Amino acid sequence: RVAAAKLAGVACLKDTLDMEDHGAFATLSFLDCGLPSTAHVTDLAPYARAILSDLAAKKPDVIVVELGDGILGDYRVGTFFEDADLLRATKAVVMCANDLVAAWGAQKLLEEWGIPITVVSGPVTDNQTGTEYIRDELKLPAANAKSDGRTLFGIVYEEIRK
Repeated sequence: RVAAAKLAGVACLKDTLDMEDHGAFATLSFLDCGLPSTAHVTDLAPYARAILSDLAAKKPDVIVVELGDGILGDYRVGTFFEDADLLRATKAVVMCANDLVAAWGAQKLLEEWGIPITVVSGPVTDNQTGTEYIRDELKLPAANAKSDGRTLFGIVYEEIRK
């Protein structure tokens, strides 16, 4: 059983409804904490811990978390990665990138933070050249969620089973 959370970004009920439409039996977002957005929130971690604690109480097999559309910036995603408890609970990181520069930059930044990327997905994997560059040059697995969902699932599944 899968639970899901949107922990950063701008409040959009569509996001959690999409999670439910795709199989999540329970969903929560920062909107459930009374926040219309995580922009300018000093620290995302307390909200993330509260949301994840509520979802964990429902006894899912796994909780899938969306962290919004950027590691850097006002949505405060970086503060999630600064929290040791949240990092210990993180079993896989799917980095969605729009292009090769974003994939490269995400890898460099997360390496600096000591956070391994499990797999790269997103528009950067929409074509073979993007996927090959990620695999060959960045030395990371790559899989497109829309055209190669089984591969993406397999990579994440193997990582969380470790």
